[in-house]
Amino acid sequence: ATENIIGANTRDTVDQATAHIKTEMAKVELQLMDAKRMVGDLQNSVTRSFATVNDTMEKQNDRMGALDLVSKSIIERQDMQAESFLEQAKEVEEVSGGLV
Repeated sequence: ATENIIGANTRDTVDQATAHIKTEMAKVELQLMDAKRMVGDLQNSVTRSFATVNDTMEKQNDRMGALDLVSKSIIERQDMQAESFLEQAKEVEEVSGGLV
């Protein structure tokens, strides 16, 4: 009879320990799933941040290209005005007979 009591107590202790281990494993699995979700959220956030940075850089490059075109246009216009001014100066010089 004593052996039956000891055996029953041992089985109860093993069953309790097994149940406790299973409960702790379930908690760890939940924590792992939560950690994986958080890592996924961080990866998505980083991906969005890189996309934003790339978009901003593309817009900045477009602006720089537009500024380059505008500055070239201004320089070309100034060159044409300078050539026109030189031609007018030559014409005035020719008309005036070199008096100017």
